[in-house]
Formats: sequence, C-alpha cells, structure tokens
Amino acid sequence: MNKSVLEEFQFFYKKDRGLAREDGRYAPLFSGQFWVLIDSGVYSTLETFAQFCRQTGFATLVGRPTSGGGGGIDPKVFSLPYTGICIKFDAESVLNPDGGFNGVVGTAPDILSPEGEDALNTCLNAIQKGRAS
Repeated sequence: MNKSVLEEFQFFYKKDRGLAREDGRYAPLFSGQFWVLIDSGVYSTLETFAQFCRQTGFATLVGRPTSGGGGGIDPKVFSLPYTGICIKFDAESVLNPDGGFNGVVGTAPDILSPEGEDALNTCLNAIQKGRAS
C-alpha cells in the first residue's frame, strides 16, 4: 500500500491476511494452477476471496472487475425514525494495495474478458494458450 495514502487518515487499522514463511513471503499451499472466474456479481465475502487470490497469487482471476465490498466488517443496518425505512451501508472503507477504494473499483482480473465474452471462455482460451499468472 502506498504510505502516502495512510497519511490522509487519522484513524485506521491494517489487517494482513495470508500464510507467510519465515522470510515473509507467502507460502504456496498447492503446486497446481488455480483459476477463479469473477465479474460484477462478486461482492462481500466472495470479494474478500478475490482480493486474497490477487494479493497472494493463489489463483489467476479471469473475467470482469468485481463490485467490491470485501475485506471489511459486515455492513451495518438501521431504520430511519418515523418512516422505518431500513438503510444498509458499509461501515469501513477498504483500500486495494494500489490505493484504490475497493467499494468503488472492486478487484480487477488478471486476465480481462473481452466485452461480450464470458469468463469461462476467456479462461479456457488462456489455458489453451498456456497463459498463467
């Protein structure tokens, strides 16, 4: 994360997720190649998994950008006085490693599907070409 981004905030906490070896690098758990298909339907807990794959290299993300909303705590829900209308909102702002706001930009795939092509076809084409992250 860009340290200058943190200088903009008075209060924050940093959460590090992953399995690290003694030298601090992430340790691979498997020797095969994993592929995860993503698109705008990925949100919340699935977003957190996409972030994990992207940041650790655990799997190659294929498809379109996600909708974000991962890496934080559960959304907060409350009702407005008088009307009783329920409001749900994210109580935390999670930043991607590049400093982008995850709730707005989501997580980008390693291999972007062309407009009109689904992630599975993009993934199969990449596998046939021998392309991996």
